[in-house]
Amino acid sequence: MGSKLSKNSVVPQNVISQLSGTAKNKEHTKLNSLFPEPSTLQDTKFNAKKRSQNASFDENAIQFIQVVKGGKVNELEAIYKSIRDEERSNLINYRGMWGCTPLLSACLYGQTDVAIWLLDHDADKDLCNERGVTPILLAALEGMTTVISKLISDGTLSHQLEMDSRVGIVYNAAIDRNMRLSPLLAASANGHVDIVELLLCNGAECNQTVNSVAPDGTIYQQSALLLSVKYRHSAVTRILLRYAADITLCDEDGNNALMLACSAIDEDCAIVLIEHAKQRNCAETVLLKCNVQGYTAIHYASLYNLPTICQRIIESLEPIKLSLLLSMKTNTFDETALHLASQKQNAGIVTILFEANANGEFQDSSGELARKLFLQ
Repeated sequence: MGSKLSKNSVVPQNVISQLSGTAKNKEHTKLNSLFPEPSTLQDTKFNAKKRSQNASFDENAIQFIQVVKGGKVNELEAIYKSIRDEERSNLINYRGMWGCTPLLSACLYGQTDVAIWLLDHDADKDLCNERGVTPILLAALEGMTTVISKLISDGTLSHQLEMDSRVGIVYNAAIDRNMRLSPLLAASANGHVDIVELLLCNGAECNQTVNSVAPDGTIYQQSALLLSVKYRHSAVTRILLRYAADITLCDEDGNNALMLACSAIDEDCAIVLIEHAKQRNCAETVLLKCNVQGYTAIHYASLYNLPTICQRIIESLEPIKLSLLLSMKTNTFDETALHLASQKQNAGIVTILFEANANGEFQDSSGELARKLFLQ
């Protein structure tokens, strides 16, 4: 049920799962978690040592952690039974490097059977490591649905405040920065549909925002919907919308979910978002929103050759609002959507925009007319 190496590094080893930096590869990618786990002599020197009643508690505990990582439930049981009754609780909740407990290690390494065994033996599910990472966060990140169910089955995590307060720092190797995530954000970023629904059913706040601060002071604004769209998990996006995810929320650059879908060239997701905006009577707010660079959703749809999206956007606006949208220019080079479509020679979109009465006489910052760019 698990892997020999950690899927979520706790300090550099070979990256096994990470978020991709390209739109094409985002559908099946995952975050790493935590922050590189070294292979230390302290962790390995007891591997070959025979367990006995004469072994110290620390020796047994270190061996116990190694067996947890390897997913060997029978060996866990043997070590557990070999020590005194009064030491067993301390063994189950033993604190290793960076404050990791056996349960955290089991979730970190994707060892579902081991995690369930530990919970059945009264492992403390609320203990976190030095970065605030709890078992429920790691299980959500790794897609361990059975473990999530077990963690919340006694009702202690059913309250919204408790569910959403499990925020910890995980490491994203693809962009080389730490991210603060709650269980719902972690599951949404990694596309774990069943876990997203399970968390929402048990009180997770669909529109919770969790900000991360980069070393340079940049604040990254994150929500479950934005992360699911950014990493192309359309099934998760649909569930979040069903639970009333706020489609107007934006990231640190002013991008709403529709802009992210268009820039990720995710046409199916963009269509779902447009239809949802219309149902929620917020289409104008979503479609006329521009980011810090002055781009709107139709700018990205024109740039990345998404004619169906351009048509849906046009059909969703009244003539006056549509005229306003088609006249909006980027902050960098004063480009309208028609400029971008013309530069890319996206003939279908140029036709759609002209039929919607886009003005071909608008000039960009270099004095180029939109209508002439397509003819060059």
